[in-house]
Amino acid sequence: MRLTTGCATLALVLGMTGGALAQSGEITVWSWDVAAASLQSTVEGFNAQYPDVTVTVEDLGNQQVFDRTLAGCAAGGSGLPDVISIENGEAEIFWNQFPDCFANLRDLGYTEEVAAGFPDFKRTELEVGDVAYAMPWDSGPVAMFYRRDFYENAGVDPASITTWADFIEAGQAVAEANPAWSWARPISTAIPNGSACSPMSKAAASLPAKAMPSRSTSPAASPPSKL
Repeated sequence: MRLTTGCATLALVLGMTGGALAQSGEITVWSWDVAAASLQSTVEGFNAQYPDVTVTVEDLGNQQVFDRTLAGCAAGGSGLPDVISIENGEAEIFWNQFPDCFANLRDLGYTEEVAAGFPDFKRTELEVGDVAYAMPWDSGPVAMFYRRDFYENAGVDPASITTWADFIEAGQAVAEANPAWSWARPISTAIPNGSACSPMSKAAASLPAKAMPSRSTSPAASPPSKL
């Protein structure tokens, strides 16, 4: 079976594994959109150190990467590339259903010292016990906009909100102090174009055998490798 290495940045993965792998050959990466473009931008620097390695970044689209990786793992690793991008919120789907499809980055130089450079919340879904199936490479910024006068009416100081419990309590106070403006509606209608961010950790459920789940978008990365 081919092993799929979990990682998030091509430069880090290749840089770490370069000493253990052949210094020449080809590496194929599956990714999408901005993630693919960002990985492509690292190739020139990588080739300056490893000129005999050809790196090909394929922008397949978010859904295609997810579906084809699941199908490839279900087929024993058939047809998978060397590196793939995987979203944090969906990572555990792969580890739970196909743990043998991905290489352990701990065996490839991804030490705890290196991993400690990333925030814990980005590593949670990517590591199981002592096994690191993937490594993070980005984190989406989060912002919240609020009506200052509403908060002032409720006597709520935004700087005092440091936990989710504080956030809920403040929301209740603001709603009670501004009854004429208090209502609930879906984020997709409250925010233009349905865009919104939340600093929530997403947990993915394990996949029933041979199931292909529906999914939402948002990147993290993991690479299949011909190790």
